[in-house]
Amino acid sequence: MLSISHLMPPNDYHLQSNRIDIWFFPLDIEPIQAKNLLNEEELTRANRFYFDRHRRRFTVARAILRLLLGRYLNQDASLLGFDYNEHGKPELSQ
Repeated sequence: MLSISHLMPPNDYHLQSNRIDIWFFPLDIEPIQAKNLLNEEELTRANRFYFDRHRRRFTVARAILRLLLGRYLNQDASLLGFDYNEHGKPELSQ
């Protein structure tokens, strides 16, 4: 399996008002540390998926989201808190 650190470049995590960052990651391969980044609620949500493919995609997407935000905010990715809107979309807790 891949490690998450191999998927992400080591630098250039600076928010700039004149730039939009677009990230692309494969969701079909689960890096070995991905589940360690998710909290209990996210792991429970992932385990509700019937098919392994959907569970893996959710886990990888959420882990990458945490890693990217953690690097931009200079915080531990596993400690980030999220609130969810009425459609289940995450936003950082205040």
